[in-house]
Amino acid sequence: MNPKRSILALALAAALLAGCDSAAGSGTQRPAESSPAPLSGVAGIGRTNDTSAWQDDWGVKLTVCDVTPTGLTLVCTQTEDPERGPSGSLQTGSAYVIETLENGEWNELVPAEDWGWTAEAWVIPEDDTVRWTVDWSALYGALPAGSYRIGKTVMDFRAAGDLDETMYYAGFDLVELQDGYTVSAEQNGVRVSVPYVDGWEYCVVEPAEDDGSFGVCWRPVGEDGWVALCWQNGFGVCGTGLKESPFRLDNGTSGQMGVYDNDGVWSFISFSAAHGGFVAQTHGAGGWWAQYGDGAMAILKAADFPAPAESGADA
Repeated sequence: MNPKRSILALALAAALLAGCDSAAGSGTQRPAESSPAPLSGVAGIGRTNDTSAWQDDWGVKLTVCDVTPTGLTLVCTQTEDPERGPSGSLQTGSAYVIETLENGEWNELVPAEDWGWTAEAWVIPEDDTVRWTVDWSALYGALPAGSYRIGKTVMDFRAAGDLDETMYYAGFDLVELQDGYTVSAEQNGVRVSVPYVDGWEYCVVEPAEDDGSFGVCWRPVGEDGWVALCWQNGFGVCGTGLKESPFRLDNGTSGQMGVYDNDGVWSFISFSAAHGGFVAQTHGAGGWWAQYGDGAMAILKAADFPAPAESGADA
């Protein structure tokens, strides 16, 4: 992360980048270099709030990637804080639950058959990220389209019989694809959306509080980093080494693109001066930008969000 970016931008980046490395795929192919095929089938989209692991009492945050109807990769990030945190060793096990959102309430899915979880302790490493592959096909089969979350119990283990437990969740959606499908995020009547393109992985950012950040992120399947388009309550940059140039979406919405130190990937595109605090940022995308940057920009240019007169958002 460029140290010249704002504190808020750093916090958002930390929240988004607690995700997968390039070892796994999401059940789709990498972006095609020729004309795309019509969209169909069920796709998985991750959901995460705009907080970071360090904001949790135990320094833990769960996110998901590689979501399919029969499984996903569960990502656990732990950030050590000497001022607070667990008093023992953070551990979990093989057990998890899947819940579905129905009529505004979370309901636990019932496995298709009795299932015995293995009795083992998985240590969650300090100041690190660990990934677990989850395959629920034997428990639930292929899940239909809907909103879900996966829950996992984490223990602060001090000694036998001396522990505390907390349940952590990570959300995801399974959606029925069709041509023209868009991935969107909405808060207080303000909505931002980008087109779904096969070969790209998407994540929706949800605000933890009413004035929190929300938006949509995307990256090529199997790659690190993200492009994020989010509403932010505040955004500031340092002018040292910064070059700015005009940028325009396909719908005519204009912004300013910022590049630091002649970097090969732009840092931010701010629409906040006239469009309600929306900012696009790149996070760790340099490794794939030369190959997939044009596709990432095509998604961004097709984005849609309201002007402040419509949204009521302040610049």
